[in-house]
Amino acid sequence: MKTSNDLRHGPNRQLSPLDRTTHQHKNIKHNMQQIDRSEEFDKWRRCVKCHQPLVKPKALPCLHTICLHCLRIHYQTVRAQISLQAEQKPEKYNFFAWEGCFPCPVCLYPCYTLNGELESFPTNTWLLRLTYRERLRWLKENRQSSTSTSVAQQEMAHRANVAVSNPRTAQNVDLTQDSSEIVYNKDLQSHLDHVTRECQGRDSILLTNEDQPTTGNTNAEKLYQYDLRHGEDVLEMRHPNAIAVSTHTGHVVVVDTTWNKAVLYKTHRKPFSYKAFHHPIIDVCFCPPSKKDRTERFCAMGRRADVKGIMVYTAPFDKDPNNFKCTYQKNIRDVSGLLVIDPDILFMSLCYANTVIRQVNASQFVDLATHSHHGIYYPTHLTHTVVGEVVVSDTGNHRIGVFYGPEYLAYDFYGQFGSEYGNFFYPFGVAADNSRHLYICDSNNYRVQVFDRYFRFQSCAIEKTYLMGQSVSQDVKPIDCAVNSRQHLVVLFRGRAFMSLQ
Repeated sequence: MKTSNDLRHGPNRQLSPLDRTTHQHKNIKHNMQQIDRSEEFDKWRRCVKCHQPLVKPKALPCLHTICLHCLRIHYQTVRAQISLQAEQKPEKYNFFAWEGCFPCPVCLYPCYTLNGELESFPTNTWLLRLTYRERLRWLKENRQSSTSTSVAQQEMAHRANVAVSNPRTAQNVDLTQDSSEIVYNKDLQSHLDHVTRECQGRDSILLTNEDQPTTGNTNAEKLYQYDLRHGEDVLEMRHPNAIAVSTHTGHVVVVDTTWNKAVLYKTHRKPFSYKAFHHPIIDVCFCPPSKKDRTERFCAMGRRADVKGIMVYTAPFDKDPNNFKCTYQKNIRDVSGLLVIDPDILFMSLCYANTVIRQVNASQFVDLATHSHHGIYYPTHLTHTVVGEVVVSDTGNHRIGVFYGPEYLAYDFYGQFGSEYGNFFYPFGVAADNSRHLYICDSNNYRVQVFDRYFRFQSCAIEKTYLMGQSVSQDVKPIDCAVNSRQHLVVLFRGRAFMSLQ
C-alpha cells in the first residue's frame, strides 16, 4: 500500500499546483535557453561582414575572421577611398596609404599584408571546427533532455560520435533516423560537408581528440579575477588591449584603446586609479626604478593617425589622472610592442614595418630585426627574461623570436603554424618568470602555452578559452599576459561582448 510519502517522492508522484507551475517554468526556461543557443550558433557560423555562412574564412591579425570574398571587396574599397583622398588632399598624411595596409572591417584595427596578397592570411579552421562541434553538442543536449531514450536515439548518438571521431566516414553516416530531429541533423550533415570541404581533408586540424564535445569550463577559473568595471564610471573598460604587471610590487596596469586611458590596480577585484591620455594606447610596460628616483612608473605607447609618429607616455603609479609626461617620436610609423629594460634601453616592435628596433640614445634607434634579413612579419609583443634575452611574438609568421648576446644581435626562432602543442596560430602576449619559463598567448588556438628555458613545450597553463563565455559565439581568446611579483600568471581575455582579467 502506497503512503502519502510514496505519492509525493516516488516515480509516479503527484505534483501540487505550485510544484506543477514551477516545473512548467523550468521547462519554459530550458526551452528558451535551447533557442538562444541555436541563435548564438547561427551568429557564430556566419561571417560578420556579409552575415552569410563562412566561405574560406581568413583570420586577421586583430583576431577577427572574415570571408575571403568579403575581405577582397573591403580591401578594394579602402584602396579606392585612399586614392580619392590622396587626389583631393595630397598634403594630408594617411596612415593607410602604405601598400598592404587596411582597417579591419569589424574593429577598424590596422591590418597589414605583403603586396596586398589577402590569400596569405591563414584560414581559420578552428572556427569551422567549433561551429560543427557546437551544433553536435546542441543535438546531444536535446537528446539527453528528452524523457525517454529509444533504441533508435541511442543508435543515432553512436553514429554522431563516429562522425566526430572520423570525419572522413561521417559523410556516409545517416544522422536523420529520428523524425523529431530531421531538420537539425540535416543541418549538421550539410555543415559537416562544408567544414570538410573548407579544411581540405586536414583531419588533424579539423577534429582532434582533445577537442571532443565536453562540459565544464577552462581551468582559468582557478585564477583571481580583476574587476574591469562595466558601467559609466571613469574606471570602466571598453576595449582592453594590453596589460603590464610590476615584478616588484605586483601592481597591474590595463590600457583601453577605445577610451585612451589606463586603469591601475593595486589589489585583486578593485581598481586603484586611472590615467587619461590623448591618443589610443597600444601597449604598456613598467619602467625599472632609477637610482635617484624610486617612484614606480610605467610607460604607455599611443598611436597618432594624423602624423607619422607615435606618442610615448611616462606616468607614475598614483591617483592623479593627468600626471604624466608625453614624448613625441618622429619618423616611427607605428608600434605594437614596447619594452623598457633599463632607463636607457628601450625596445619597440613595428608591426607594419616588420621591424624590431632598439634605442641607442634619446633620438637614435638601430634595427634589431627586419623582414629582409630575418624574415620577421608583423611582430607584436615583447618581453625580457632574467638572463637578458628579449623575446618577441613574430605574429605573422606564427612563431617567437629570441634575441640575446652583446647588443642583442644573436637570434633564434621557435615554433610554426599549427594547432598541435608547441605550434602557434597568431601568438600575441608573452611573459617570463624567474625560472625562465615562457608563457605565450596562442590566441587563435584558444590557449596559453608554457615553454621551458630551452624553449621546449612544457604544458598549457590555460586552454579551450572558448568555453569561458556563456556561448562560443563570444569567441574568448587570450591576448596578453604577464607574471606578477608572486610568480602568478595574469592573463587578459577578450571576445565579442566579453572581457576578463584573471
